Amino acid sequence: MPFPLIVRRAMPRWLARSPPLPADAPDPAPGWLPRTLGQEREAWILWLPVAVGLGIVLYFALPAEPWPLLFPLALVAGLAVLAVVPPWLIPTLAARAGVAVLAGAVLAQAGAARVQAPVLAHPLGPTVIEGRVRQVEPLPHGWRVVLEDLALERPRAVTLPHRARLRVHAKAAPDGAMPPPGTRIALLARLEPPRWPARPGGYDLARALWFKGIGAVGYALGPISVRPAPASPSDHALAGFFVRLEAVRAHVTARLIAGGPGATGPLAAALLTGERRAVPEPVQEALRGAGLAHLLAISGLHMSMVGGLVFVGVRAVMALCPPLALGWPIKKLAALVALAACLGYLALSGASVPSQRAFLMTGLVFLAVIVDRRALSMRSVALAALVVLAARPDSLLGPSFQMSFSAVIALIAAYEALSRYRARTRAPRGARAGGFAPGRRLGLYVGGLLLTTIIATLATTPFSAFHFHRVALYGLAANAVGVPLMGTWVMPWGLAALALMPLGLEHWALVPMGWGLDVIVWAARGVSSWPGAQVAVPDGPAWALGLAALGGLWLCLWRQPWRWAGVPVIAAAMMVPFLTPTPDVLVGPAGKLVAVRADDGGLLVSDRRRERFARQVWTEAHGGEAGRFPGEGTSALAPLRCDALACLYQRHGVTVALPRTAEGVVHAAGQADVVVAGAWTVPPDTPAPVIIDRPRLEREGAWALWIDKNGHVRARSVAETRGRRPWTATPAP
Repeated sequence: MPFPLIVRRAMPRWLARSPPLPADAPDPAPGWLPRTLGQEREAWILWLPVAVGLGIVLYFALPAEPWPLLFPLALVAGLAVLAVVPPWLIPTLAARAGVAVLAGAVLAQAGAARVQAPVLAHPLGPTVIEGRVRQVEPLPHGWRVVLEDLALERPRAVTLPHRARLRVHAKAAPDGAMPPPGTRIALLARLEPPRWPARPGGYDLARALWFKGIGAVGYALGPISVRPAPASPSDHALAGFFVRLEAVRAHVTARLIAGGPGATGPLAAALLTGERRAVPEPVQEALRGAGLAHLLAISGLHMSMVGGLVFVGVRAVMALCPPLALGWPIKKLAALVALAACLGYLALSGASVPSQRAFLMTGLVFLAVIVDRRALSMRSVALAALVVLAARPDSLLGPSFQMSFSAVIALIAAYEALSRYRARTRAPRGARAGGFAPGRRLGLYVGGLLLTTIIATLATTPFSAFHFHRVALYGLAANAVGVPLMGTWVMPWGLAALALMPLGLEHWALVPMGWGLDVIVWAARGVSSWPGAQVAVPDGPAWALGLAALGGLWLCLWRQPWRWAGVPVIAAAMMVPFLTPTPDVLVGPAGKLVAVRADDGGLLVSDRRRERFARQVWTEAHGGEAGRFPGEGTSALAPLRCDALACLYQRHGVTVALPRTAEGVVHAAGQADVVVAGAWTVPPDTPAPVIIDRPRLEREGAWALWIDKNGHVRARSVAETRGRRPWTATPAP
């Protein structure tokens, strides 16, 4: 069955049936827009996941949780409107787009309700906690463990979450090895509610953990003891399968880390099982600085390498047996084996969003080989996006989904355009010389590699700039070394290590694999040390990222000349962060850390030892650290004057009091327009119009303040940006 028919039959009839073109039923006022849309008929279906994604964004952007029946009823109303809309092109397309948007909102709200689970309301412990190991992630000096079926050794009047995530030091595990998933353990630990963002508009860990069913985080304070695992009424075959799969992943990861010398083991685990947290931080920093961090994220590059290596290898082995080669369709059999290998790799790697997308697309390619059809790549991406969004609507908000799909969409669009150009300019078959010289083949390979790297880098730049606040400028040079070496040397030896692991001989393959990884790390360290290797990008509004994404989709999905209108849209969106005012004052979630804007645009921090995570987030998003508050006197870097009791920061005629002691609150409050008391409570009779003290921090979390040239102060808290949603019900930590 042709792939377009597969797509159409898998969708509702109202979606598969294209509206009539203007020539069949002309619009009341036909013009340029209906004609252009009619010429883009084949691209309409590609905008379906975009509309669904807009509906998901609509749900998450709401300041409060909507009524549960709001979007379902709106969807029903939209379908009713679609049934009576005039059969003209633009009204029909608009109605269908609106229905798809509402369907996306329904998916998002249903996904949030599906994973709803208790969240720890207040810190708990130290106390002995018992639970079943669900997941084990290796760290440089221990593990990050997810426990489920929690219970307290001494019962308390507290609602426990279904799952909790703990950091466990290597010394706490018996015999230095973490018990595998499925084991019931007990340990002395402290649990807390998932932390709020460290700044307004920052990464929301509580929301991410909500969709994973994790309602508490914490750390172990004592050794682990293994307990008998009684049968749970919630156990079933599927849950048991996933637990055993996690146990296999943990075992393979441990074997890889232990079997490779130096950083080879952790890097091999990152490439084969998706566990990247054990990779030493200096190595990760070098890879990020050189634009090679994508090599550690299992995606289309790795999936296609695994599938391609298995396909070529199995087909070559079958071709050596004449009866098999002559009597059986060895190409289809090899594609079937490669598809099974990709499925196994997906399971072993943890089924992250990029690997899901890569498996769906690679699987469609092998299925096309099996059924003697040609896979339509851009429609494959659309189908893969719909599947991922339906299963995990929240993944749309993360960098993994955004960067993975943006890269593959841009690559397919570019190579489709290049193929059409070559088809128009190609010489007649008789006028071309047969074959390619080896030198030309090498040139085409190198040129294709460089072009692929440039396209993928440009496509992912807006997302890396928004999420990570920096862009690697020399990624082309590093990828010219890393990508070919990964495909021709590292991944083949990685597959060999997995094949040899049942025999206990994985070390034989990990050693040569490490040689290639050492070269990649060496190249990353060299490139990242070049002057200006990274460009810092300030924090920008989320709508700017959405605008850049829509501009890129407009450029890639359409085929007519109007597609080029997406280029200025992307350029304008990329300029927004540099034109957005940065905060002048930042207050940490616990009130123990304050930062003010220096004259050079950097941040002066009140303390380098407290709230280190918040300080790291601030310096990445709002400019590097320029220094710290002076002990006493006036700072040479900012309009900041300090004494033993308090600091006074002045900007555009506004005085901000930053008390250092309880006495400093009373001392400085009377002479300031803004009082940031941190861990203290400001007296109720304080005349300052803006007061941020301990009660407000406990209710609303971290704060950011902007002071414009007219002396107007705009204050924004984390609670204001998060809204009132299911994952925001716990108080600020």
